[in-house]
Amino acid sequence: MLSIRHILVPVDLADPSRQATDVAVEVGRAFDAKVTLLNVFDVSLFVFSGGPFMPLVDTTNELEKGAREATCARLAEAKAKYANVDAIVRCGQPWQEILTAIVEQEVDLVVMGTHGREGLPHALLGSVAERVVRMSPVPVWTIRTPR
Repeated sequence: MLSIRHILVPVDLADPSRQATDVAVEVGRAFDAKVTLLNVFDVSLFVFSGGPFMPLVDTTNELEKGAREATCARLAEAKAKYANVDAIVRCGQPWQEILTAIVEQEVDLVVMGTHGREGLPHALLGSVAERVVRMSPVPVWTIRTPR
Protein backbone atom coordinates (compact mmCIF):
# COMPACT_ATOMS: atom_id res chain seq x y z
CA MET A 1 0.00 0.00 0.00
CA LEU A 2 1.15 3.51 -0.77
CA SER A 3 2.50 5.26 2.31
CA ILE A 4 1.93 9.01 2.33
CA ARG A 5 3.84 10.79 5.06
CA HIS A 6 4.61 14.11 3.38
CA ILE A 7 2.64 16.05 0.74
CA LEU A 8 4.03 19.00 -1.22
CA VAL A 9 1.64 21.62 -2.56
CA PRO A 10 3.06 24.23 -4.96
CA VAL A 11 0.97 27.37 -4.44
CA ASP A 12 0.43 30.74 -6.07
CA LEU A 13 -2.42 33.23 -5.97
CA ALA A 14 -4.64 31.40 -8.47
CA ASP A 15 -7.74 29.31 -7.77
CA PRO A 16 -6.25 25.98 -8.94
CA SER A 17 -3.60 26.12 -6.22
CA ARG A 18 -6.22 27.02 -3.60
CA GLN A 19 -8.21 23.95 -4.60
CA ALA A 20 -5.04 21.84 -4.60
CA THR A 21 -4.32 23.06 -1.07
CA ASP A 22 -7.79 22.00 0.05
CA VAL A 23 -7.32 18.53 -1.49
CA ALA A 24 -3.86 18.14 0.05
CA VAL A 25 -5.14 19.11 3.49
CA GLU A 26 -7.90 16.49 3.26
CA VAL A 27 -5.44 13.81 2.11
CA GLY A 28 -2.98 14.90 4.80
CA ARG A 29 -5.65 14.56 7.45
CA ALA A 30 -6.69 11.11 6.14
CA PHE A 31 -3.11 9.80 6.14
CA ASP A 32 -1.91 11.83 9.15
CA ALA A 33 0.73 13.28 6.81
CA LYS A 34 2.66 16.52 6.90
CA VAL A 35 1.62 19.06 4.24
CA THR A 36 4.14 21.59 2.95
CA LEU A 37 3.07 24.57 0.86
CA LEU A 38 5.73 25.77 -1.59
CA ASN A 39 5.54 29.19 -3.24
CA VAL A 40 8.20 29.82 -5.89
CA PHE A 41 8.53 33.30 -7.30
CA ASP A 42 10.47 33.84 -10.49
CA VAL A 43 12.19 37.19 -10.98
CA SER A 44 13.61 36.43 -14.41
CA LEU A 45 10.35 36.50 -16.33
CA PHE A 46 6.76 37.10 -15.48
CA VAL A 47 3.59 37.59 -17.47
CA PHE A 48 2.04 40.92 -18.28
CA SER A 49 -1.28 40.91 -20.18
CA GLY A 50 -0.75 37.40 -21.49
CA GLY A 51 2.80 37.89 -22.82
CA PRO A 52 6.31 37.79 -21.43
CA PHE A 53 7.76 40.92 -19.87
CA MET A 54 11.25 41.57 -18.51
CA PRO A 55 11.39 44.19 -15.77
CA LEU A 56 13.98 46.96 -16.16
CA VAL A 57 14.40 47.40 -12.41
CA ASP A 58 15.16 44.87 -9.70
CA THR A 59 11.81 43.72 -8.33
CA THR A 60 13.15 40.79 -6.30
CA ASN A 61 12.41 42.27 -2.86
CA GLU A 62 8.86 43.24 -3.76
CA LEU A 63 8.16 39.89 -5.41
CA GLU A 64 9.56 38.05 -2.40
CA LYS A 65 7.51 40.17 0.00
CA GLY A 66 4.34 39.48 -1.99
CA ALA A 67 5.11 35.76 -2.19
CA ARG A 68 5.70 35.57 1.57
CA GLU A 69 2.50 37.47 2.38
CA ALA A 70 0.42 35.31 0.04
CA THR A 71 2.00 32.14 1.42
CA CYS A 72 1.38 33.20 5.03
CA ALA A 73 -2.28 33.85 4.23
CA ARG A 74 -2.64 30.46 2.51
CA LEU A 75 -0.79 28.78 5.40
CA ALA A 76 -3.17 30.32 7.93
CA GLU A 77 -6.18 29.06 5.94
CA ALA A 78 -4.72 25.55 5.73
CA LYS A 79 -3.71 25.46 9.41
CA ALA A 80 -7.28 26.36 10.39
CA LYS A 81 -8.31 23.03 8.80
CA TYR A 82 -5.29 20.87 9.69
CA ALA A 83 -2.46 21.64 12.10
CA ASN A 84 0.36 19.71 10.42
CA VAL A 85 1.02 22.24 7.64
CA ASP A 86 4.10 24.35 7.02
CA ALA A 87 5.33 26.54 4.17
CA ILE A 88 8.44 27.37 2.16
CA VAL A 89 9.09 30.34 -0.15
CA ARG A 90 11.82 30.08 -2.80
CA CYS A 91 13.09 32.11 -5.72
CA GLY A 92 13.80 30.44 -9.05
CA GLN A 93 12.21 28.54 -11.89
CA PRO A 94 9.04 27.06 -10.38
CA TRP A 95 9.30 23.59 -11.94
CA GLN A 96 12.96 23.25 -10.97
CA GLU A 97 12.37 24.40 -7.39
CA ILE A 98 9.40 22.03 -7.04
CA LEU A 99 11.51 19.08 -8.22
CA THR A 100 14.32 20.09 -5.86
CA ALA A 101 11.91 20.39 -2.93
CA ILE A 102 10.50 16.92 -3.64
CA VAL A 103 13.92 15.40 -3.00
CA GLU A 104 15.06 17.75 -0.21
CA GLN A 105 11.82 17.49 1.75
CA GLU A 106 11.45 13.72 1.17
CA VAL A 107 7.96 14.15 -0.29
CA ASP A 108 5.72 11.17 -1.07
CA LEU A 109 3.05 12.99 -3.09
CA VAL A 110 2.69 16.30 -4.92
CA VAL A 111 -0.76 17.88 -5.20
CA MET A 112 -0.80 20.84 -7.55
CA GLY A 113 -3.22 22.97 -9.47
CA THR A 114 -3.06 23.46 -13.19
CA HIS A 115 -4.41 26.37 -15.21
CA GLY A 116 -5.15 24.26 -18.27
CA ARG A 117 -3.68 26.78 -20.70
CA GLU A 118 -3.76 25.85 -24.37
CA GLY A 119 -2.42 27.22 -27.62
CA LEU A 120 -0.24 30.33 -27.60
CA PRO A 121 -0.38 30.99 -23.82
CA HIS A 122 0.80 27.40 -23.24
CA ALA A 123 3.53 27.76 -25.85
CA LEU A 124 4.77 31.05 -24.35
CA LEU A 125 4.44 30.14 -20.69
CA GLY A 126 4.94 26.39 -20.77
CA SER A 127 3.35 24.31 -18.11
CA VAL A 128 4.89 23.96 -14.69
CA ALA A 129 2.49 21.11 -13.87
CA GLU A 130 3.34 19.30 -17.10
CA ARG A 131 7.08 19.41 -16.40
CA VAL A 132 6.63 18.32 -12.80
CA VAL A 133 4.39 15.40 -13.85
CA ARG A 134 6.96 14.27 -16.44
CA MET A 135 10.02 14.59 -14.20
CA SER A 136 8.80 13.94 -10.65
CA PRO A 137 10.18 10.89 -8.83
CA VAL A 138 6.91 10.68 -6.84
CA PRO A 139 3.22 10.64 -7.85
CA VAL A 140 1.72 14.00 -8.84
CA TRP A 141 -1.98 14.66 -8.47
CA THR A 142 -3.07 17.60 -10.62
CA ILE A 143 -6.20 19.59 -9.83
CA ARG A 144 -7.71 21.47 -12.77
CA THR A 145 -10.45 23.97 -12.18
CA PRO A 146 -13.28 24.38 -14.67
CA ARG A 147 -12.94 27.42 -16.93
